[in-house]
Amino acid sequence: MGKVVSNVPDNHYSSLAEYEEWYWWHISRVNQTLKIIRSHYKDHEISSLNVVDYGCGTGGFLALIKKRLGLTNAIGVDVSPVAINHASKYGSNYFLCSKNDCEYLKNKDLILCMDVLEHIENPEKYLKNFMENLAPKGRLLLSVPAMKCLFSDWDKILGHYKRYTKKDFQFLSQELGFKIIFLEYSFFSLFPIALAKRVFLKAKFTSDNCEFPKVSKRLNKILLKINQLEIYLSGFIKMPFGTTLYCLLEKT
Repeated sequence: MGKVVSNVPDNHYSSLAEYEEWYWWHISRVNQTLKIIRSHYKDHEISSLNVVDYGCGTGGFLALIKKRLGLTNAIGVDVSPVAINHASKYGSNYFLCSKNDCEYLKNKDLILCMDVLEHIENPEKYLKNFMENLAPKGRLLLSVPAMKCLFSDWDKILGHYKRYTKKDFQFLSQELGFKIIFLEYSFFSLFPIALAKRVFLKAKFTSDNCEFPKVSKRLNKILLKINQLEIYLSGFIKMPFGTTLYCLLEKT
């Protein structure tokens, strides 16, 4: 597979472990993922899916997805021992893997690869490897940072090679021969704030300030409600841009 950046700051994992069960952005990401899965699988199919969360981080995302969907066969893997150490609090279904380890990918019905691809130097090789190991008609759900105009020091510190657009995945699908089932932007309401902060205000980021900003409980609830409304509206209106791009691919 392609080269994987592993120099994510340890304090990022600590922040992720602290925030991912309640922070509005993390819960919104869970809600968006749930909607995509429920929209593309029949109800009776979901609980029996053989799932791996590749690049599971500190484990909270998979724990919430597993609980909300009633998954009975779901594991999380990551190349970071720091991340897996945090994830182990959720159970024994989290494993440390090497950068080129395909063992945990074989014959999976669904691979979750959330905010991982941006850390890969050669995504074509990585996606091809995913597709080769999926079960027949298996699917790969990805989320990635979106909009190249937002690329900043924040991305560099977290080990991102790039931010993605729809055209990137449309090109990759043609090159690698997989089928795009779903391709949409998310966090539309966050885009103007991110643009102003990173482009116009030229905010400076370091390893000490690259985490999500702390918010009050009240503001956290408001931001979560705003994104819940956005997720609902996305069923009727395609968001023209956003800070995150979701893509569901099917093996052909």
